Amino acid sequence: MARPAASSPFPTMTAGMRVVLLHGKDALLRQLLTEQLIEALKKEHGEVQRASFLGGQCSLADVLDE
Repeated sequence: MARPAASSPFPTMTAGMRVVLLHGKDALLRQLLTEQLIEALKKEHGEVQRASFLGGQCSLADVLDE
């Protein structure tokens, strides 16, 4: 008997996500999830602009102003 497919411990990135914060030590995983989200947004909305912030070097106002 076949085993059921293992579910991913990570969410599937979709265009319906209003705010996404990727945090953690695994840079490759953050990059892969970012690319997945960008592709979903491009399918839904066309061109996408991306902004990245270093948490220790920016203020909340910097993020919200973007």
